[in-house]
Amino acid sequence: MKTQVLEAINDILANPFSGVKLRGELEGYWRWRVGKYRIIYLIDRSSQVVVFLDVGSRKAIYE
Repeated sequence: MKTQVLEAINDILANPFSGVKLRGELEGYWRWRVGKYRIIYLIDRSSQVVVFLDVGSRKAIYE
């Protein structure tokens, strides 16, 4: 799974807007799915930086 997460991070860095925009309390954040895991990140458009906030199981990530 570690390799798949690292590959997903590279994919996000190559095209961060291909993730899914989150809504509600997490509006402004994005998610990327890797099997049963989720990567939550933020895109700072002004500085063109992707900030990774958390990686975890779907159940735990939104708590």
